[in-house]
Amino acid sequence: MENKETDLIKDNIIKDRRRRYLYLSKDRTSGVQVMEQELAKFTLLKKMSMWALLVFLVPFGIFKQSLSLSLVIGLSVYFAGTLYFHLIVLKNRTEIKLTQTEFDKLNSPELIKAERNNILGEILIPLLVVLILFSRALDLKNPITELEMTITKISIAALIGLAAYQVPSYMKFRKRYKETQSGNTKKSKTKK
Repeated sequence: MENKETDLIKDNIIKDRRRRYLYLSKDRTSGVQVMEQELAKFTLLKKMSMWALLVFLVPFGIFKQSLSLSLVIGLSVYFAGTLYFHLIVLKNRTEIKLTQTEFDKLNSPELIKAERNNILGEILIPLLVVLILFSRALDLKNPITELEMTITKISIAALIGLAAYQVPSYMKFRKRYKETQSGNTKKSKTKK
């Protein structure tokens, strides 16, 4: 399988049997068509949580600004990008049902592994932010106010909850990957 296809599945995009790019629906039974020149825009917008994290970390971690200001800026970027993506970019697109060929492709070990690794990143990133928040809360040179300590505690709890929310999806893809790997080794042993 092409390396490009494993990169595309991380953005929830698959190339169908007619070589069209499809952005998959939540239930993965259909997708909306994406033009090849839009792939970069989809990659950028699909990674909005990463951009929001970067926007949050620059004022909070580097410039030592207040947590509440940095949080508002980061969340504003996230919600603005997400709303733009769902309300403008995905609006009025042709929906295409997936066929057995696409379902088989979605069940290939390479794509399952890419999706598993993508979800692992979505688990580790909130935990990284928790470490940053925790280290900043303990920083004696730049102490934070009591209000910001409360916001920090709530943020840490929310981020740990977000990471925990992704764990079942990771375990599902991990199990599917192991099943495909054991299925492939059984097939190769029977061919010998």
